[in-house]
Amino acid sequence: IYGYYSEKDRWVIRRQAEMLAAAGVDAIVCDNTNGKFTWCDTMLEVVKVFNEARADGVNAPKIIFHLPFGGMESTSYQLKELYDKLYSVEEYAQNWFMWEGKPLIIAISDALEKDDPLRDYFTFRYGQPDYLSKQTCDEQWGWLSMYPQTVYRKKMDSDDKVEQMTAGVAQNHDYVNKKLTAMNGENVTGRSYTKKNGYTSEENAILYGKNFAEQFDYVLEKDPSFVLVTCYNEWVASRSDVPWCGVENAFADQFCDEYSRDVEPTKGALKDHYYYQMVDYIRKFKGAEKQEEASGPKTVDINGDISEWDDVSPAYYSYKGNTFDRCYEGYIDPITDKRILYKDNSGRNDLCDFKVAYDDENVYFMARCADDITPYTDKNWMQLYIDTHKDEDGWESFNYVLNKNTPKNENRAILERFTGEGFESVTVSEVEYAVIGCVMTVKIPKKDLGITDKKFTLDFKWADNVDTKADVMNFYISGDTAPTGRFKYRFIVK
Repeated sequence: IYGYYSEKDRWVIRRQAEMLAAAGVDAIVCDNTNGKFTWCDTMLEVVKVFNEARADGVNAPKIIFHLPFGGMESTSYQLKELYDKLYSVEEYAQNWFMWEGKPLIIAISDALEKDDPLRDYFTFRYGQPDYLSKQTCDEQWGWLSMYPQTVYRKKMDSDDKVEQMTAGVAQNHDYVNKKLTAMNGENVTGRSYTKKNGYTSEENAILYGKNFAEQFDYVLEKDPSFVLVTCYNEWVASRSDVPWCGVENAFADQFCDEYSRDVEPTKGALKDHYYYQMVDYIRKFKGAEKQEEASGPKTVDINGDISEWDDVSPAYYSYKGNTFDRCYEGYIDPITDKRILYKDNSGRNDLCDFKVAYDDENVYFMARCADDITPYTDKNWMQLYIDTHKDEDGWESFNYVLNKNTPKNENRAILERFTGEGFESVTVSEVEYAVIGCVMTVKIPKKDLGITDKKFTLDFKWADNVDTKADVMNFYISGDTAPTGRFKYRFIVK
């Protein structure tokens, strides 16, 4: 969805931080398993942007490095460079994922001299490269494994709680010959493969993540302390000039939609299905907070002071500070032989926090931005999408939208209902709204939303300067949305 971007594109890094935080990801594991590469220049940008994101309220994930599986010289070099350039810098300290009271690193500690102080600085876990092998030593972790995946305990032969397991989206593995293969090899365990059923002829099977589900269901059964998902944004479809694992023109890790293993949303057929599948399983693994019910009924004067909302709950929040411009070169276009320049200046109203109130006749929505809200004549201005949980046709689960078209004036907006024919909608009514500084308030009659019961639930989403063009994926790449991506807020009246 972000194009063929550079890993140093701060605009992209910030959105990744928000998406991973929203998903409940605690840490990212950086693949430094090849050669001596540490990618420190890239990671300097990542830790800086993650720090900025945390200052804006984003629970950005921590960072773990996975060093070579067997290269002692490479590991020694990487450990020292990572410490000198990253770990030793005090302002970066909040980025390191802690395990047993120290920064966790997946590496061979014996690559260091016995008296090297870095031995005591890190908590080490040893990487297992093989997809079929069981645990072979104490304090070992996997990165990818065939179903049923290997369970790793701190002490190999103990009955202690399982410390770590993996959950893979797909594997570059030959399920017939039981060996490593390229993603364009034969008998590859792709996204829609399961050990139980193999491949099926089910329509759109690739969109359901059957491989991922089989693996994560097994993770839930074993309940480890740590689960490593492989993977998020590798996406490097590199072709080997020489045979690899017996495959000519081998694409080792990524080849096509089926034979790839990334979760990050795309503009292609996979869209964001795997991202939300991951979100769903993370919530099953970690648990989720009980959703807060609405406070009692209250009539709000939409032209009144913001203090009228003080006793209204729950409060909903969005990440601020993310409406800055994008301007960064990506990968080289093979046609023009020039780097692709990615630019975006659609960030406008920085959506921050929200509330919903209700009385016998109306539902009231409040949105607050970081700065004064721009004029209502702006394009795609302060749109509100509403899902009333009615069994009726809509667009991407939403039944109604406010400000799909420009408001009539500074106090009358147009509420529309989606017809079920794509992004088509029909006018329901004109509703009252007010903008005072950085706050916008809307009053919508319940009858206009089809709400007839005293008990009701609705989901909602705010968006500013997002040109959906009937493509829900645009929620990720333009303007500002609250909450991020395809997430929605839920309002419950019992």
